[in-house]
Parts: sequence; C-alpha cells; structure tokens
Amino acid sequence: MAYATDIIEDSFNRTREALFKPFNLKKWLKLGFVSFMGARQGNLNNFRLDNSFNKVSNISNFIKKWWAPLLGFGVMIGVIWSVLQSIFYFVFIDSIVKNKVEIKKSFKKNGYVGISLFLFRLTIGMIFLTIIGLLSLPLLMPLIQNFNNLSWDIISIPYLILFIMLFVVMIIFLGLIHFVVNNMVAVDMYYRNIKFTAAWKQVIKLVKKELKEVFIYFLMKIVLGIAGGILALILILPLMVIMFAFFFMVGIVGAFSQFLALPTTLIVIFVVIGFIGLLIFGYIAAVITLPIDVFFINYMLLFFNKLIENNKGLLH
Repeated sequence: MAYATDIIEDSFNRTREALFKPFNLKKWLKLGFVSFMGARQGNLNNFRLDNSFNKVSNISNFIKKWWAPLLGFGVMIGVIWSVLQSIFYFVFIDSIVKNKVEIKKSFKKNGYVGISLFLFRLTIGMIFLTIIGLLSLPLLMPLIQNFNNLSWDIISIPYLILFIMLFVVMIIFLGLIHFVVNNMVAVDMYYRNIKFTAAWKQVIKLVKKELKEVFIYFLMKIVLGIAGGILALILILPLMVIMFAFFFMVGIVGAFSQFLALPTTLIVIFVVIGFIGLLIFGYIAAVITLPIDVFFINYMLLFFNKLIENNKGLLH
C-alpha cells in the first residue's frame, strides 16, 4: 500500500496519545494557542461595522486625514502577523514532535527557520502580485482612461478570458508550491534547522524520486481535509451561532452610530472590540478543533519520515 494510507491509523493513535493519554487541560489550551497562531490562516480584513460608513462625516474626515498612517499601520500589523504565523508553525511542529508545549523556548529555537519561511512567503507573494498586476494592465488602462464613460465595449473580452485562465493556472501553481513547502520543506527545515533554500533543493530531489507517493499523499490530504473540515464545522457550530449574535449586536451599534452622531473615538473602540472578539472566537475554535490540527501534523510528519526511511542518504 501507499505511504499515505499506511500512516493514517498511526496518526490517529499519536493524536489520541498526545491529547487524551492523559488529558491535560493546560497543555490543551497552550497547544490550542499555538495552533491558532501557526496552523491557521485567519482572514481578518473582512470585518465591517456597516456598509454605509460614508454617511458618518466625522469618520470620513478621519480616514481622509489619516489614510497614510492607517495604511502603514495595517501593513506593519500584517507583516508582524505573518512573521509570527511562520514561526509558530514550527512551534506547533516542535510541540507535536516532543509532545511537550514550551512556547517561549520553542519560539526562540525556531525563530531562524520561521523567518526564513516568512521571507519565502513574502517573496513568492510579491512575485505573484507583480505578475498579476502586469497582466491586468491591459484591462485596467482602458477603464482608467474612460472612467467617466464605462462600458463593456472598452474591455477586450478575449484578453479578459485569457487573464482569468492565467490567473487560475497561477493560483493552482501557487497552491502546489505551498503544498510542497508546508508539508515537506518546512519539516526538513525543522529537523535539520536549515534555511528555506537549502531544504527546498533537497526536497525537490525527494519529490522527483517519490512523485507517485507524493501525489497519493496530496489526494489523501484533499479527502481527509474535506472530512476534517466537515467535522470542524460540526464542532464549532454552536460557537458560530454565538459569534453571529455577537457581531450582529456590534453591527447594530455601528448602524445606530450614524443617527446618534457618536464621536469617532467611540466608534473606533467598537471596531477594536469587534476585532478582539474575532481573535477570541478564533482561539476558542482552535481549541475545540485541536485534535484535527494535531492529526494533520502527525500525518504530515509520519509521511515525511516514511519518505526519508525509504531514501536514506538523500537528505541526511
């Protein structure tokens, strides 16, 4: 049988031993925090209090006056968050390998490989955005030049179709790169404490030699990912109801702020409360679904170890 199917039972057993033999609430909560920081990609930029924000004149003036500092602050927060995510990804791996959660010690130990992984993600992201930006110029320039007289006639439909096709191909290609990086390159970086480029060169050799096994693993990750996603949705459904009620109330306050002419400072406080609430709900969700995340880390580690066992000398 394939490596990807052989290790499923062992992954379940290791997950059970790590979390339930014995059950340790403190360990669970700490590991849930590490999972929230490193194993999950949060989408924090879709939160809005109200679609009619432009009706509040003081908010509009505030944004117009401070848009540059706000943009800079947002970029800074995004960079810091991305660096932390990259480092905590290795902290999560380290915690599973050692079956011990030592956040401070592990964070310091894995800072080097975490920053190396972040630099790769930053580089590949900038390359992707640059290519998309250049490809979109033939579509954007006519729109900008005819901004006051927009119509479908100024858009090249054949090029629009080509752009969409190229965009989809690039997304798939980017997804495959991140699959290899997150499931194999990062593991090799952790085990050997080496930078990204060194691990990438060696792992590519391994992938070429074990292409069939890697492909089966990729398919199994999709199947198990769907099953894990459904299970996670069931587990956090009550939390989602509470979260919906919370943001519904925050949204009502935001809507009433238009008519009550609340000061900008107070409205910003509501936004901050909503943001903090989003982080808290994200952490609770990570704690609830922790067994799923731990299973997938174990599954990833066992698969990589299988590859190494059958290709001794290639990496180590």
